[in-house]
Amino acid sequence: MINPFSQYLAEVFEQPYPLRVLKTSGGGKNATDIIYTAKTDGGDLIEIEFSQWGGKERWRIDFSVNKTVQMTGAGKPWRILATVLQAIRQFMEWHKKNVGTDKDPYPQVFVVSASGISRYKAYTAMIRRFAHTYGYRIGSIFDDSDLDETNITLERR
Repeated sequence: MINPFSQYLAEVFEQPYPLRVLKTSGGGKNATDIIYTAKTDGGDLIEIEFSQWGGKERWRIDFSVNKTVQMTGAGKPWRILATVLQAIRQFMEWHKKNVGTDKDPYPQVFVVSASGISRYKAYTAMIRRFAHTYGYRIGSIFDDSDLDETNITLERR
């Protein structure tokens, strides 16, 4: 029997808001920063930033809604996460085309930073949706309570 909640989540994750590339710092293999944006039905601005972090094969993803990283509970959070997943897919395709090799098409390390416990739980759900698709496993989780931030490091197998 199919769990209705699981079916609902699958459908929601399949309905991202339309994305566009806002900015790229550098070009092709030399890109160090790529920002995707989308607008929610309510007009909120989603920004998803991929930036090199401590080396060419280490990338970090951060995202905000209306310039804040706090989860407000307003809007459609699962649809926002679907949009972040779509940005990840687009970034991975960009990386595969411009930077990767046949043997290693994706970054070696991908860091997801979460602020607060609710964000951490949402990110964990998001990671479960995409990590294995690109050959990642969780390498480490670092909780920096001074910054109220948790860094989840994904490593290629």
